[in-house]
Amino acid sequence: MNQKKIIKEYDGIGRIDSCNLPDVEVRFCQYSNGEIKGKIRNINDRRVEEFWNSMKDFPPLTIEGNTSSGDLFVFHSFFVAHPTTELVGKDFEVVKIGVVEDNREYDFKIEFGILQLALYQNQQIRCDSPFGKFIISPVKNSSEILKEIKASKIFDVTSHISFTFSSSKENLEKNISKIVVYLESVMILLSFAQGVFINYICYNLYIKDEGFKLYKSVHRSAKTNGNTPDELIWTPHIQNFLVSVLPIFTEKDFQKQTGVGDAIEWYLESIRPSVIESKFIHACIAIELLNDRFKKNNNKNSIVTAKQFKKLKEDVEIAISNHIEPLDIGCLFSWDNVPGNDSDRVLEYLMNERDIDWVKSAEIFKSNDSKTIHILKDDNSVEIMIDKNEKKVTLKISDGRIYDLEVKKENDKLKIYDLSKCEEICRKIPELNRPTLKSSLRDMYYSYGINYSDLFPDFEFVRIRDNIVHTGISNSDSNDFFENYEKMVALLHRTLLGMLNYSGEFIDRLDNWKHKKFKKKIN
Repeated sequence: MNQKKIIKEYDGIGRIDSCNLPDVEVRFCQYSNGEIKGKIRNINDRRVEEFWNSMKDFPPLTIEGNTSSGDLFVFHSFFVAHPTTELVGKDFEVVKIGVVEDNREYDFKIEFGILQLALYQNQQIRCDSPFGKFIISPVKNSSEILKEIKASKIFDVTSHISFTFSSSKENLEKNISKIVVYLESVMILLSFAQGVFINYICYNLYIKDEGFKLYKSVHRSAKTNGNTPDELIWTPHIQNFLVSVLPIFTEKDFQKQTGVGDAIEWYLESIRPSVIESKFIHACIAIELLNDRFKKNNNKNSIVTAKQFKKLKEDVEIAISNHIEPLDIGCLFSWDNVPGNDSDRVLEYLMNERDIDWVKSAEIFKSNDSKTIHILKDDNSVEIMIDKNEKKVTLKISDGRIYDLEVKKENDKLKIYDLSKCEEICRKIPELNRPTLKSSLRDMYYSYGINYSDLFPDFEFVRIRDNIVHTGISNSDSNDFFENYEKMVALLHRTLLGMLNYSGEFIDRLDNWKHKKFKKKIN
């Protein structure tokens, strides 16, 4: 099995941030799997030894110092491991020192080390970006990369992406941050194309001064695990793919409104080695995520405004006033039937709606003037009082709670209502009017002009998903289920490529992995 390799090694003298301690000797390196490790050699000082022993329970450290070559280094988010002379962590950076700060425009080149992107040995991809043209180039032969990843599951820097841009030193970090955000979009699309999580673990920043010289080097840990690539876009077509879809994918608010970037990450989870039911669920999540964003951006009429809610509430109350059968919403009991036929209705209301358990075996009776209903048990009590005009009813509980109830005179009988239940019902009306998942999926695919009927004419994957969620298994023949999983992945391919308006070559896994021209509509 191949061993992880050391990318870079450094040694120097370091200081612990905000700690008044003697300097320590530091030696550190980054490995090809993104791991960063260092060792500290304590100066022979008991106070320092005690300090390091206590630091095991402290939050992440920041250590800065100078390398033996004269560069400034900074460790970010490092923890003290056991034994206390070892450091492990996430990020570090090495910065060239002695550069004069000014506001002049300089030419910079930033080169990112990319994990898991498999390109041919002499292949270069060139695309435009808001920061100028960027270049993607391989580090070594693609077949060797794939063999190493498959055999040992370790990472290596397989490719570089480099941007050349101009910036003042004052705005440099801001411009780098913008490039990194843009790079994340490129990484997501490359991951989609090659069917494997692709990310970067380091970058070197060069400044132009009689040729490009290293200005800063930043390293970080790998954020994903490796698996065998599952290509959707053949490697020679990646440049055309990026040129076609990057402009729309990086449009302002495109990812936020459509969810395509998040859906791609769920898609990648759906093709990773795992239990096939889990893979199927991940694919369903990707589709439903896209559908949820579509509904939020297109179903504006489903939102009930305050004015609409008030009208709904008034309609319900009018129905109650007119006693339109069988709509008896919110009616608790008839005043004249308590105690009597409606006693159980009163007690059920108190138990279910007011959380009063003790009323199950309580005594219920009226006052001599018939203006108060008493419900008693031990030291607990409820009083339901009607005013002398028979227009208002007050519910008073011995724990201090007080509620107002409504009175409606119907056929010479006093009906008592809890109109707060009307509001609860009104709030549920929009839910009852919501379109079903299948109908909203039809709307989404019609809107994007993407055909699905040859794969799932009636979105049968929803039923399969429900079976898995509730039972943990698919409840279908294994061959049929595998075929449905393959169709789900194909549906995701078609959906995401269609939303990105791609019209180039892709690999059709349902047709013996043939290379075809992508079309939204399939006859």
